[in-house]
Amino acid sequence: MATDIPEFLKKWIENIETNNLTSLYILPFRRLKPNQFTLLLNAIADCTSLTTFSASGHAIEKESYSALYNALTKNASLISLDLGNNKLGEIPDDVNDDNESLFSVLCRAMGRNRSIQTWNLEYKSIGLKASKIFSEKVLFNNNTLLTVSLSRNQLGDDGCIELCKGFLQSHNKTIKILNLIDNGIGPRGVKEGIAKLLNWEVQESSPIDGPLSNHCSIKELDISLNKFGDEGGIAIGEVLKTNIGLRKINLSNTEIGDDTIISICKNLKLAITEETGSSKQNKLTKMISQTSIMTEDSIQTSTTSTITTLMLNNNNITYKSCSALASLLAISPRIKKISLINNNIGDEGIKILATEGLSSIENSGKLEILDLSKNNITFEGFKYIIQNFSKVKIITLHNNRINNWSEEFINSLTFNELFLGCSSLKELHLTENGIKTADMKLLCNMMKKGFAHELEELVLGANVSLDQEEDWNQWEKCLSELENLKPKLSITWK
Repeated sequence: MATDIPEFLKKWIENIETNNLTSLYILPFRRLKPNQFTLLLNAIADCTSLTTFSASGHAIEKESYSALYNALTKNASLISLDLGNNKLGEIPDDVNDDNESLFSVLCRAMGRNRSIQTWNLEYKSIGLKASKIFSEKVLFNNNTLLTVSLSRNQLGDDGCIELCKGFLQSHNKTIKILNLIDNGIGPRGVKEGIAKLLNWEVQESSPIDGPLSNHCSIKELDISLNKFGDEGGIAIGEVLKTNIGLRKINLSNTEIGDDTIISICKNLKLAITEETGSSKQNKLTKMISQTSIMTEDSIQTSTTSTITTLMLNNNNITYKSCSALASLLAISPRIKKISLINNNIGDEGIKILATEGLSSIENSGKLEILDLSKNNITFEGFKYIIQNFSKVKIITLHNNRINNWSEEFINSLTFNELFLGCSSLKELHLTENGIKTADMKLLCNMMKKGFAHELEELVLGANVSLDQEEDWNQWEKCLSELENLKPKLSITWK
């Protein structure tokens, strides 16, 4: 090996060539010359042990393009890839077949790769030109990628539309998780791109019994930190009625509000309540079986919405959409988790959720995890949570104003077999609520009498400080007694 090769690189290559390395992370400060990168890539080409290769932040020069292509097309052990610096997606105007860009070489190689399942392309300056290359060279050719992260790039509306068009035209059915965080996608990109990507249009079958619909198989979609507002959000809601593949969608930090939530809930509810014997359902079943994205068992139960998780943090959602949300949660057989951090649900919204959807009497839904941190909830709203939410297992209420508890109200509650409020609760998180010592004592008394008897974790951090010595001592005494009484309960408060 050449004498100008640093010792760390010699060691890497030795371990790769002897198949003694499973993961290689090259940090940005490890600057490699083109000939050094070529040596490393040549070793990777024949390696059978390496599963993860990360060289994020590194520029690869033209001298190494051939070695890169050879490594990715020949290696069959890699599962995860993260390669290139933040200029990877910049495509010069003078590129052609004889002067190919690095991104084009990489995509052409990935089109032929048959092992990599996760590709991280975060913060790579990928815009419209690069999205076209990705569609043409990857989506039409690769059949092993499961997860692609394109977050913090520069797709914009046009790049988003081009990417979604590529998914549909290529009939790509392998990529299941797509991350498009912070790409400057606005209402047009959502309506002409994302909405079409998610729309499972049911059509009559062709004479040759071809697919009934042109659709993708994305199961998890993250489009947070794109400012498309209700105009884009409503468009997403409208196509969820027919989509029966999506399981998780993240719409956090997108400036959506009540109109979007009402649209989503209305259409998901229609998908759930639609008559299962209808001709439309029969066509959906056939469409699923033709594309082989689900097993036979799941086909029988998945001809309605499959969404289990809604991430809706940091938006403009208020109590006005809680009635629609409650009516959906009361009947949804699949929604397990909703996160509404930093919205404005308030006490009125909690009351609606409790009385119209999550009450122990009316609720036949499956919601297990609910995060309402930073939603202007006071003890008045918490009272409805205490008495309802019988099936929710994890409730997070950080950074609200749940203090000044009413002793009269707490003492009026009888915790017996007829009291179903919070009866399934496993975790209760109440950090930063201004909970006073008197409030904490009422909570302890409530739990000693049988409230939330299944509780395993209680989090009360940042409610009392060490400089409040008298209060601190009372907290320590009461909570220690509660832990001794309930040995399965873990309490965090300091």
